[in-house]
Amino acid sequence: MRVREWDPATAPAAEVESLLRTLNGILEVDMPEDPRWQSTMFREYLAGTLPGERRLAWMAEDGDGVALGYASVLLTAGIGVLEVLVHPKHRRGGVASALLTAAARRVHAEGCDSIGVEVVGGTPGEGFYQASGFRCAFEEVRNVLDLSTVDWLRLGDMARGVGSGYRIEYHPGGPPEEMY
Repeated sequence: MRVREWDPATAPAAEVESLLRTLNGILEVDMPEDPRWQSTMFREYLAGTLPGERRLAWMAEDGDGVALGYASVLLTAGIGVLEVLVHPKHRRGGVASALLTAAARRVHAEGCDSIGVEVVGGTPGEGFYQASGFRCAFEEVRNVLDLSTVDWLRLGDMARGVGSGYRIEYHPGGPPEEMY
């Protein structure tokens, strides 16, 4: 196994596809109800940042160049926000630790004092991060909407309606002073 810094924006298409297969393999095991990643816009998702942010990424691969895992750090406001993903077939073999080590060294060299991580509760990542010294700062509830179950007509009616007790007003040039 080797770990190398990796730029999803310029990586060959075969590497991006290999990572896509790895991430979908993770979803199959860890979050089977979640939709699978598609190749459309996947590269853009991996490389995307907001103004003032920078993303660093690493790829762990076997001798044939197959993605075993991936790490990404979003540098923002003095903290590195980490994501480490390892295919289930390659867990407990040092892949995640090697990716975490590479990321932590680089985040420290970039001048950040801490690393944050978001991990889905109940997945193997939760135990990995705890064993690596991370502590839970807060828990977040995650919801997924299956669009095939949406009652689009009802939703449209709701969107067109104005809630009870509200009225819609338009003030050309802005609201009058007494509304401030």
